[in-house]
Amino acid sequence: MDRTPHKHTALSLLRAAVIAAWPIVRQVLGWCCIIVGFPLFMLPIPVGLPIILVGVFLVGTRNWVMRWLRVHMRIGLRRWARASTPIIGDVGGWLFRRQQGFARSWRRYKRARAARRQERLHAEQQRAFKDAPK
Repeated sequence: MDRTPHKHTALSLLRAAVIAAWPIVRQVLGWCCIIVGFPLFMLPIPVGLPIILVGVFLVGTRNWVMRWLRVHMRIGLRRWARASTPIIGDVGGWLFRRQQGFARSWRRYKRARAARRQERLHAEQQRAFKDAPK
């Protein structure tokens, strides 16, 4: 019996380690992108915006910090919209309406995507049922 180690053993161990560490690495990379993106966003050409978006996608929208930020952003926009100062109230109202429109279109997109996925699964089940031996 051959007792020589396989070539793929080290590679498979490395792959398993990377897969195990990816959730933590993804979070760290995402937060680094967000932190680096904010100062770059203040430049005349907002090059930080794509970096912030990459960071948000890496961290994930279901992260508790992202949810907390989203809720408090909405609260802040509502506060701005109710402000009695003309410019702040106008800008806050405009931003709040934009945020509501974006949220509405995002919900429609997610709903349509779920419906398409459900239709596709249903069609696959129908094909499998027709192709099943009788």
